[in-house]
Amino acid sequence: MTRRGRGCLFALFGLGAVITVVVLAMTLSKGVERRTVVELNLSGTIQEERDESLRGRFLQGDVTLISELRALFDKARRDDRVVGVMVNIKPFSMGFAKMQELREAIRAFRASGKWAICFLETAGEFTPGNGPYYLASAFDEITLSPAGSVNLSGIATETPFLRGTLDKLGIYPDFDAIGKYKNAKNIYTDKEFTDAHREATATLIDDLFTGMIEDIGASRKKSAEEMVALVDRGPFVADEAKKEGLIDRIGYLDEFRDAAEKRVDGHLTTLNWREYLKRRSGLGVGSSTIAVIHGTGLVARGRSGYDAEAGWIMGSDSVAEAIRDARKDKSVKAIILRVDSPGGSAVASDVIWRETQLAKKEKPFVVSMSDVAASGGYYVACGADRIVAEPNTITASIGVVYGKFVMKGLYDWVGLSFGTLSKGKNAGFWSELNRWSPEEKDQIYWKFMHQIYDQFLAHVADGRHMTREAVDKIAQGRVWSARRAKDLGLVDDLGGFEKAVKVAKDLAKIPADEDVRFEVLPEKPGLWDSIWNADSSDESARLDSSLTLPRTARGVLTALRPAAQAALLAGEPMLIADPAGVTGD
Repeated sequence: MTRRGRGCLFALFGLGAVITVVVLAMTLSKGVERRTVVELNLSGTIQEERDESLRGRFLQGDVTLISELRALFDKARRDDRVVGVMVNIKPFSMGFAKMQELREAIRAFRASGKWAICFLETAGEFTPGNGPYYLASAFDEITLSPAGSVNLSGIATETPFLRGTLDKLGIYPDFDAIGKYKNAKNIYTDKEFTDAHREATATLIDDLFTGMIEDIGASRKKSAEEMVALVDRGPFVADEAKKEGLIDRIGYLDEFRDAAEKRVDGHLTTLNWREYLKRRSGLGVGSSTIAVIHGTGLVARGRSGYDAEAGWIMGSDSVAEAIRDARKDKSVKAIILRVDSPGGSAVASDVIWRETQLAKKEKPFVVSMSDVAASGGYYVACGADRIVAEPNTITASIGVVYGKFVMKGLYDWVGLSFGTLSKGKNAGFWSELNRWSPEEKDQIYWKFMHQIYDQFLAHVADGRHMTREAVDKIAQGRVWSARRAKDLGLVDDLGGFEKAVKVAKDLAKIPADEDVRFEVLPEKPGLWDSIWNADSSDESARLDSSLTLPRTARGVLTALRPAAQAALLAGEPMLIADPAGVTGD
């Protein structure tokens, strides 16, 4: 770049800095009027992290963070100028545990003496699942559109099994697992539920159903028996839902707003929730710092990021580095690792686990589990000082799965042939052209598997203060709801992020009523960084080279099963949980 070009670039930077300062000053100068009602349109994907790169923004679209929603209700609860919150619930995607966490934030807001009301165009018909109504039931008042309905009809899972399809394609799934209940491989190796798979899934559904019934019943003042009877008669059209006490009023959106206006004596002053958070940014920040580190998505070696096929990646380099930075930062009094992951690479999980052990020697280390913290997601969590999870968090799955897809049948079918040369007895161990021989299984395969499983058991036993035998008894690759995991000793406390903060403050001897500053790690690259380092920020190239599924066949299987479930990394045992496809949306 020429000297003149560099000068122009610096001038642009300077102008940008001035504009930023002016905009920030204007934003902070805007106050919040008294008797304000904060307005929220809840829709789209609700998740833990947002990829700020240009590529990530394009792939993800509009994303709302659960932390933003928590902050909204927390700040509004403590703001004397806010009298209520009105929410328009539209189709959204969010797991059961996140919904439980959001319901807790709404209940805390209401407990402060303020009101929270919601509007539903519909919670049924083409909006499958119980999620919209489950969330709506946490509000003071529910208004349902006259044409709408309430889908309260129970919880079900439909697990696809690809073995028959793979057989037709000539693809052989050469997989095995340690753990009677390690079911992640079953979608490839079986054509229907095994007894163990069915048992674990049925228990999980029972727990999620019980949690949903208890929460809705407490909000709508109905017994468990009444709720079960209602579920068995659902779904409900608007008139039925009103008669059964599931909603409070039937009306259109304008009538919902009219009802809100009456609550403030005809003077409705609303403020968009994002604008409200901007105006409240920087307020109520204490002197003590707690580091919040995100571990989201499939665990893999390398950097964290968003991939078009596999979704969020919990990169061991990024997360380990963030934990290390928080450990060395003297201003950080405690660390919270927020985990939302079904697992992944055993090696990557162990790298992160090691950093958690170094960190807890120097300062309190707490894990907050989101929707799923299972298999590798539990591996990175098991050594924490305390583990906090929502009752409906899917966790544990302490087991190992390992395998490869043998593609020779498919290649023969399409006329593709290979010439092979090798040197070394086991040079073709990872070849996609041959199954493992009995000798290879005995001498290599099971050696890898048992090494990881034994290490997993040892880490859990040490972190949970249990014997190895006691852990093995409740491990075997089985997923548990956190409500059961707590009874088993795998989880310490039930609750969401706010509960984890209370625990961390207590361990760090920070006064319970003191506000704290949160330092969120790993830091996300800004817009300019994502442009400047566009080549190095592409995560998909790294993932392409590490997927067991050969590129020539990935398109076929991706169309049959989400890539996040198919992403079995090559050359190493995997810690992957299959949460049975049960979600809250």
